[in-house]
Amino acid sequence: MRTLSSYGLMVLAIVVIYALLVPGDGRLSAGDAPLGAGAPPPALSQSPLRQSPLRFIQNVGQFDDQARFQASGAANNLWLADGALWLTLLERSQPPTGGVPQEKSGLPELAPPRQGVHLKLSFAGANPRPRLEPFDRLQTHVSYFIGQDASKWRPDVPVWGGVRYVDLYPGLDLELTGTGGRLQPRLVARSEVSLSAVRLRVEGAEALSVDGHHLRISTAVGEVAFPLLVVVRPDGSPISLKAPALEGSDREVSAPFTRGDRLEPFVPLDDPTDLIYSTFLGGGDQEAGHAIAVGPDGTAYVTGYTYSSNFETTPGAFDRAYDGLGDIFVTRLITDGSALSFSTYLGGSNDDVGNAIAVGSEGTVYVTGTTYSFDFPFTPGAYDEDYDPLGDAFVTQLNATGTGLMYSTFLGGSSLDTARAIAADAAGLAYVTGYTNSNDFPTTSGALDTTYEGGQDAFVTKLSADGSALPYSTFLGGVNADSGYAIALGSDGMVYLTGSTASSDFPTTNSAFDNVYAGADDVFIARLNPGGQGMDDLD
Repeated sequence: MRTLSSYGLMVLAIVVIYALLVPGDGRLSAGDAPLGAGAPPPALSQSPLRQSPLRFIQNVGQFDDQARFQASGAANNLWLADGALWLTLLERSQPPTGGVPQEKSGLPELAPPRQGVHLKLSFAGANPRPRLEPFDRLQTHVSYFIGQDASKWRPDVPVWGGVRYVDLYPGLDLELTGTGGRLQPRLVARSEVSLSAVRLRVEGAEALSVDGHHLRISTAVGEVAFPLLVVVRPDGSPISLKAPALEGSDREVSAPFTRGDRLEPFVPLDDPTDLIYSTFLGGGDQEAGHAIAVGPDGTAYVTGYTYSSNFETTPGAFDRAYDGLGDIFVTRLITDGSALSFSTYLGGSNDDVGNAIAVGSEGTVYVTGTTYSFDFPFTPGAYDEDYDPLGDAFVTQLNATGTGLMYSTFLGGSSLDTARAIAADAAGLAYVTGYTNSNDFPTTSGALDTTYEGGQDAFVTKLSADGSALPYSTFLGGVNADSGYAIALGSDGMVYLTGSTASSDFPTTNSAFDNVYAGADDVFIARLNPGGQGMDDLD
């Protein structure tokens, strides 16, 4: 069997824009992997968004000429050339030996580098240059603005739901479509033709086997399942065929078909008692979702942290590049959960985590959490442009499309500060709570409490609509550890928050339900007046 390195020049031509091929054994390092590559899943290009159509991005000059189309899943890249399909796989990542962190702080242990392989799938004896026809134009917008030479930019590249290889064999067309990131290939028999000559050749694999409806391809970095071909008439009706067989020394599969009469139709989840949608979201390493918000149109907004360099981002998003030790992600899903409205990284070169998210009245997105990155993105004119080296809270407002920052500011003092919750009012003002270990955490004149009590204090901070000033900011706590965990706004401008306190002298009001500290950690519930100068009694 010939190895992948025998075809190194073609692979390099196809994937040069994303990857640098390592000669010899056909492997590449994780750092050289094409965009979107990841651990090989049980099925080809498995994506977390199950009902989203597989996107075939047409090459209009942004790729090498030999790559006609590209389709990316959550874990690998598929390239369509005239005479072959090329698939790039990465081995499954191993988590750091320390396990998943309970709370991100400091420097995590980095996962070891991963290896990858390229697979070439072709059809023996087929037309070497069939006509490629895309079909089902999608409304997805993809643009490539790479480098400073505007003549090489490619705006609004066509994206299709399928590609057809016309006359792959005489009277037979190969159609490639898919949903949920899963490839669904089929042969369309346009006339009474013989199928005995159809043979699928796989190069770069270690072993092949047939399992049900899939061809299982074993490689040096794991196994991937390529769906066997369905054969249909032009009207879409399936043709039942014999089971496939493995033949030949060159890793060829004779009659690589699945039985058409065993196909199961898709049944939508329209029973109101069923799960409306449920999806994975992530890349090849570890991540966690820390907070979720819902927009007025029913779309979901999620934030947290990711260690994955191939976490799925969307074209045009604010930041599509993984910046280092751990990044925040901000992702918006469409109403039925079948696709990403936008998805972006947010962070700097050190550890960053998103703890809370809120949606503004105009669809802008507010995110807060903790950053350990001196180069965390801030905007000119923001309230605080200086990072304090032990870790700062941050508040960031993204525009409604996730393509840019309305404002972004640090928030903290000379010690560790962490924001845990955020809310936004109709005027665009943000309200944040969390905890601080900084005796110089910023407070405002006339606020409820401008003195750090020691141990760890909760804080409540209100930011102006442009993130340049603090209408009010106050400590809240006693002599021991206190932390704000959640915040909500009343229609009258009151601010409600809750959290935990280990302070026997935590401030309570005269007519409160309970003003006696019970020991260990107690829950607290507080309501601040609109100016942040005092707490109202909760009757």
